[in-house]
Amino acid sequence: MTDLIEGRVSPGIGNAACNAGGKLLKVVELQHRYGTPGPGRNQKVLDLTMNNEPELGQIPAKTN
Repeated sequence: MTDLIEGRVSPGIGNAACNAGGKLLKVVELQHRYGTPGPGRNQKVLDLTMNNEPELGQIPAKTN
C-alpha cells in the first residue's frame, strides 16, 4: 500500500495486486466454508480439482 501511495508502482500494478489478494482471500473463505478435515489434520482442506483428473505430477509429457 505504501509503494502505491508513494508512486513506486503504477496504479495498474496496484490494482492487479489487490485483485490477486482478493482471489486468495476468496479461496480461504471457500476452504473454511466447504472444506473437509483431512486425514489426521485439524485444518480443513478444499480440493479445487476434479477427482478423476490426474495430479500435476502424474500428467504424462507430450511426445512429438
